[in-house]
Amino acid sequence: MLFLLQWMRDMNLQFAQRSRVRKLQYIAELERNVQALKAKGSEVSAELDFLNQQNLILSMENKALKQRLEFSTGAALLSTELSRWEIVCEDESVT
Repeated sequence: MLFLLQWMRDMNLQFAQRSRVRKLQYIAELERNVQALKAKGSEVSAELDFLNQQNLILSMENKALKQRLEFSTGAALLSTELSRWEIVCEDESVT
């Protein structure tokens, strides 16, 4: 009976030791995951900053191009109207 109790205590002690080892391994794995996620977060943050800068540059370029397009469309319309006016004036002077 004493042998059985000693054996049960030993088994319980071994189980507790294995449980502590597994817990420490789990914590170490979580810490590695945290470090990996922090590194990934820094990488993504840097990429986001770069993309935001690119977006700002492209938005400014887009605005400038739209202004150029509006100006050139306005200039083309003005030129067309001027040509029509010249034709009307020529027609009036002929008659």
